[in-house]
Amino acid sequence: MSQCPFDDYFKIRETSEHLLEYIDGFVYMSPSPSTKHQRISSKLHIKLGNFLEGKHCEVFHAPFDIELKNEMMKEQKLSYQI
Repeated sequence: MSQCPFDDYFKIRETSEHLLEYIDGFVYMSPSPSTKHQRISSKLHIKLGNFLEGKHCEVFHAPFDIELKNEMMKEQKLSYQI
């Protein structure tokens, strides 16, 4: 397995139908979530959204990419932004 430049990661994503993550120079394919995972994620999204209603932040549901540090891109299942 060889490393991939960060810019090439975005080119690969444009032509791929898979969920991909970029970590420390390597591209990883993420599996589709299970039904149980989706149920839990949906319930958390609703509860977090209700809790944050009227506040200065938003809830985002998958797929949603977050750049955690320079040259690391993770596909998040659930996140919120202040």
